[in-house]
Amino acid sequence: MHFLDVVFYQQFPMYKPNMVEGGRGWLMIALLRSRPLFHAALALSSYHRDLIVNTKSSDRAYTTCTVEHQEHFAKSLFEFHKAIRIVSQYVLVHMSEVELATYLSMVQLIYFEVCVQVHANVFD
Repeated sequence: MHFLDVVFYQQFPMYKPNMVEGGRGWLMIALLRSRPLFHAALALSSYHRDLIVNTKSSDRAYTTCTVEHQEHFAKSLFEFHKAIRIVSQYVLVHMSEVELATYLSMVQLIYFEVCVQVHANVFD
């Protein structure tokens, strides 16, 4: 719930769903249907919670949180790898060059945004 309540809104502060649109229910459905997304969200929220609570005051608590987000991150990568193999097979059979180019453009724009944010944080 930390991801839904806090982390998601920090990632996408411009997103303000209203009740007519279903609020954030679509996000919960996406998290429950996608194992890679679910574990990535758990890893990120665990890491975020660790930073906020600053559990470094207790070495045991810090180690537990670090292990928790690393385990979820590893699970997310494993599940993502499985999903990519399935998607790759689908792309080879069903997707046109235009559709593929559109998806690749989205990935490139996300990467661009991440790079801009990292660069901005370095100089803040």
